[in-house]
Amino acid sequence: MGWYKRREYRHFDSPLSESAARALVTNPARVAQNPFLPFLRFQLSEIRPSARRWRRIKSRDISIASHRDSHIFAYYARELGAAYEDWLLRNQLGRSVLAFRPGSDSGGGLRAKCNIHFARHAFRQIRRMGSCQVIGADVRSFFDRIPHAVIKDQWAKTLGVHRLSDDHYAVFRNLTRYSWVDREAARVALGISKAAMIRDRPLPLTDPVGFRKVVRGGGLVHRNSLALGIPQGAPISATVSNIVMREFDLVVSERARSVGGFYLRYCDDILVAIQGTPNDANDFVTYLEDLLGTMLELQIAPEKTEVHSYSSGRLTRSGKQSWLQYLGFMFNGTRVLLRPKTLSRFHRRMESAVWLARASASKANRLRAQNGLPPTPLRKKGLYERYSHLGAGRKGRGNFVGYGLRAARIIGDEGLRRQVARQWGTLRRKLR
Repeated sequence: MGWYKRREYRHFDSPLSESAARALVTNPARVAQNPFLPFLRFQLSEIRPSARRWRRIKSRDISIASHRDSHIFAYYARELGAAYEDWLLRNQLGRSVLAFRPGSDSGGGLRAKCNIHFARHAFRQIRRMGSCQVIGADVRSFFDRIPHAVIKDQWAKTLGVHRLSDDHYAVFRNLTRYSWVDREAARVALGISKAAMIRDRPLPLTDPVGFRKVVRGGGLVHRNSLALGIPQGAPISATVSNIVMREFDLVVSERARSVGGFYLRYCDDILVAIQGTPNDANDFVTYLEDLLGTMLELQIAPEKTEVHSYSSGRLTRSGKQSWLQYLGFMFNGTRVLLRPKTLSRFHRRMESAVWLARASASKANRLRAQNGLPPTPLRKKGLYERYSHLGAGRKGRGNFVGYGLRAARIIGDEGLRRQVARQWGTLRRKLR
């Protein structure tokens, strides 16, 4: 379908054909009466080493809408996004709002496809200013704390209406007062194996009777009872996260321009550069905190706030060389590198994949030995494709090494190329 593409997954309903989906989403009366199903929620976790060598898990809840609901959310995201692009164009904000927008010049935006282009644009802007103060800030728990009243108000203003129509209100209501089912709990209750969850993704998890008796009857359905937050993972969540920041973006952008600077926002990641002194930058941080609290009841995360001074090709903090972290890159005024955390994460995944491949090969060879068969060598092709330059150029897939090489080419810093070039030797040593 032209407005929504996604891979198949198992849910509580069967996939719709393109014609059936089109007939549904283009009929406001049917959308208004649609019985939205609960989201399937799972945790996206990441294991990180700490300074004391113990490992902690960073988790984020991801919610997947049903097949039918996904088509509705995606269609209304396109409608809302088109109105939002018009608003950006009228207010000359297309080059300030970076995330979750078409990769074209609609709305005066950057012709970019990924955060490499956005990072390059930001670093070039800083260099062009010659001498400035650079502020990096994050909004704390952005998706979980967006007030529903603000969403409803900005939704209507974006569409240019005083009151949401019944179909738009139904979409708004089921995005904010949403319900969800833990995916693992549903799998266990329905007696589905983990392998079947992957192998039979397009099939429904259960029939309507099973859903009512086992899922709903078993108390597996939870509801967001707060007047805050939207689920991450819904096809419309990204668009909504942009429209709620409309007026904030406009006010801060005008304030930054009034002092000879610029303003960029990538989802909850804010970057501002202004002319002035470090004290002026600290005052601007206070201004951001007060404005965000007043307009949206949200907070800046102080532990992620950075203030740097840029001059003569150098970034400094308290007179010492410093690095600005932005969209997965580090910038010191001249050089651009990948973040050490990003490289560490890649190393951990590579080590885990090599260990698993060796363990699988060892188990297979033990079975072969029992049957009087000779051992087989470790299968390395898949590892090379995932963790080296040999898989960097795979069409439609690629890998992290390819991402680093692409960043080096686009940004024009050989340091990026050297960082990922080392991965080949590391992988070869681990496979000996």
